[in-house]
Amino acid sequence: RHAQSMKGGEHEEEQGEPTYLVHLVNDADRLFAAGDYSAALDAYVEAANNGTLPDWHAEVDGTPGRPELQSYSTFRAALASYRLGDQDRGVELLVEAIQRYPGTMHSLAAQDYLLTVSGGGSTGEACGAAEQVLDTMGSQYVAFWDYGYANPERNVFTLCR
Repeated sequence: RHAQSMKGGEHEEEQGEPTYLVHLVNDADRLFAAGDYSAALDAYVEAANNGTLPDWHAEVDGTPGRPELQSYSTFRAALASYRLGDQDRGVELLVEAIQRYPGTMHSLAAQDYLLTVSGGGSTGEACGAAEQVLDTMGSQYVAFWDYGYANPERNVFTLCR
């Protein structure tokens, strides 16, 4: 998946085509981190609806990761919508994360986020509420996001960042 090259004496890493669903999610996270919320929104929606890329966790340890990755992607798409100023789309995506992926960690985070913003709280307060619920399952969360050394580390406090 990763191609490495030297450019002007600097080490540069290029991303190839995604081979697992987590790679598509990583690509969306990179767009989000760069502040390209519109492209990130599209990439998250694509990841949430992707049924063809393999599920790395299912192949490696037999534990399905697809529902969690898809609920994460839907949640993050909602965050991108809020950053773009589209609160209606944000709410729609939060509801989708809750209803489409019940029982996933990110659907629980979406629920607390939605309750907070619906109650008049800021997106910052909503993020805190989502992080709080995930922090109650911190070790499970970190274990889920263990996709090997070549993938970014995540913890409950990277969810909204």
